[in-house]
Amino acid sequence: HGARHLPPAAHTSAGAALPVHPTVDLARVNAALRRSLTSSMATTIGMMDAGYFVGRKEIVDWVNNTLQVSISKVEQTCSGAIACQLIDRIYPGQVAMNKVNWGARAEHEYVPNYKVLQAAFNRLQIERHIDVDRLIKGRYQDNLEFMQWLKRYCEMHQFSDDYDPVAVRDRGRGGQAFNAQHAGG
Repeated sequence: HGARHLPPAAHTSAGAALPVHPTVDLARVNAALRRSLTSSMATTIGMMDAGYFVGRKEIVDWVNNTLQVSISKVEQTCSGAIACQLIDRIYPGQVAMNKVNWGARAEHEYVPNYKVLQAAFNRLQIERHIDVDRLIKGRYQDNLEFMQWLKRYCEMHQFSDDYDPVAVRDRGRGGQAFNAQHAGG
């Protein structure tokens, strides 16, 4: 048996030896932990969670304040653009915001936005089914429930402090026109 070569031990001021560990990339460890927590948290928001007892007005006010917009109805989130930006606000750069169509006005124009959102969910390992066929119809109840879930998910995570939602929208398709009509909050 050959001798093991161990790195020299570090010592405390009292002279006790401290174990020496290989260099740990804390950013990579934190990202892995966040992905792990993200996945498990998404599946723990059940229909009886307090998040689903949040009313329409609170959801609309929260979206307006969080993204600096001025929507008046939950149904205005049916394009998927708002949902994309809420996830991007938590994970900047993980949502292809340049592909989000802020000018979408018809169901067939909303679908690509939900594809962008689903791709981000997959990349971030967020285990949540997005019922696109129901959401794009713009019905109150479907969009309210999805926004309630999304609000609860966002509350379980930390928003990026240096995120400028207006500037991010400006870079998206139709974002400048959307900002001209809806920026505020």
